[in-house]
Amino acid sequence: MKQLIERDGWTLVHEGTMLPACTGDSVTSFRGERAELRGGHPPRHAASTGRVWVFEDGDRERGADYAREYFPSVFGLEWAKVPALARLGWVGQYGAEA
Repeated sequence: MKQLIERDGWTLVHEGTMLPACTGDSVTSFRGERAELRGGHPPRHAASTGRVWVFEDGDRERGADYAREYFPSVFGLEWAKVPALARLGWVGQYGAEA
């Protein structure tokens, strides 16, 4: 089952739509490169955007056992403070675990 990517009161969402991003989601970079979303960490201070971790296409086939780290905006994502009620709605709607 997919899991919402949350940490320290922040939730990873898609820019513009505010729909949740989950582990295992397929995401595409602004360069058109596909990757599998694995997790990340939210901003640590006001000037930070946080980071996301992905496996790029072909990483697993090459035997990579680590995720690459990017700015969320590379994949059209952002960290947001999302109210608890919205997150609960996502759990049922997207089949994700909070």
